[in-house]
Amino acid sequence: MRKKYPFDELKVGDAFDVPFGAVTYGSLRSYVSRQARQLGVELSVRAVPEEHLWEVSRVAPFEGKTYARRGVVIPVMTRREREDLISHIRRKLDEM
Repeated sequence: MRKKYPFDELKVGDAFDVPFGAVTYGSLRSYVSRQARQLGVELSVRAVPEEHLWEVSRVAPFEGKTYARRGVVIPVMTRREREDLISHIRRKLDEM
């Protein structure tokens, strides 16, 4: 990609758009991945089909492992974290 994108200027929550026709999804993901490694930040790419563009955003860092599948990052919890979350949700539901 020859066009300069503002990766180094992004703060958490900021984003910029790339038109669908400017680059393929695979090329964009690869480029974004390289930029994220070089800058030491977490970046995300998502499609906005109704506007015909890709949105590249900087996201807050996640502590722990993640698995990516089709552009979705899924946090991995320990059994204890999962049990705590479930009991918290149950308490909140009981309060309703």
